[in-house]
Amino acid sequence: NNTIEAMLVSDFVCKNNIPSIAHIHDMKESFTGFYKKNIIAKSLKKYDRLITVSSATQRSWNDLDFNVVYNGLDNEYFNIHNKQYRSIKKIGFIGSLNKRKGIDILIKNLNKIIKNNYEVNIVTTDITSKYYNTLKKNENIKIFTNLNYKEVRNFMKTIDLLIVPSRFDPLPTVIMEAMAVGTIVIGNNIDSIKEMLDDTKLLYDNDSIYEKIEEISGMNNSMLNNLSIKLKNRSNKKFKDSTKKDKINYIIKNLLKIEDKNYLV
Repeated sequence: NNTIEAMLVSDFVCKNNIPSIAHIHDMKESFTGFYKKNIIAKSLKKYDRLITVSSATQRSWNDLDFNVVYNGLDNEYFNIHNKQYRSIKKIGFIGSLNKRKGIDILIKNLNKIIKNNYEVNIVTTDITSKYYNTLKKNENIKIFTNLNYKEVRNFMKTIDLLIVPSRFDPLPTVIMEAMAVGTIVIGNNIDSIKEMLDDTKLLYDNDSIYEKIEEISGMNNSMLNNLSIKLKNRSNKKFKDSTKKDKINYIIKNLLKIEDKNYLV
């Protein structure tokens, strides 16, 4: 259930003829160096089955044969009540403050965003990042650094729009979490985000975050509420923990040719 661990134990499971499944959460781009990437890829070929978290991650590993199983959320995320939109005012970002997560792209757009009366909220634990100090200097930005799991979920319910500017990401968990509570998400036009949102009007290119915010903000109440419901329904269909377990159990049963529930997740 970890790329490096899967690589390290691959010889053991192969030599001992142990039925094996590796669950890979990393894109190939996460690893530096041609040699390291290819050593990992070679070791993963020793497993009977491979699972990964998105089609985007599957494509990043080129010639490896993966089963795609999305990560899932607990039922507590899925509220029967729909979120009611009147406008887009509270903008949110959740995650690490680094270039892979695209925080520098968001920072470039902040002056225009704040100037046009949007409220910017950042949730992170990455207080040692140089970008944290940059954000902290701006009194118009609210930064939350000590929220627990439930508080983050409640935060997602209170914002109107979540921005996900990642340069690459296997399957951004914050997207499925925001969708589940009915919060509208916009994201960088990369494979994994495109795969999750499945709606081109929620994607932006060439760092044009502000322009996309304005486009979404220009929608009327009915359009915003319909978009919120659409995202919520998609999350309910694609990103539930029960769906993930069913798919993984099917792979295990298929590999071991068993019905014994003791083997299942």
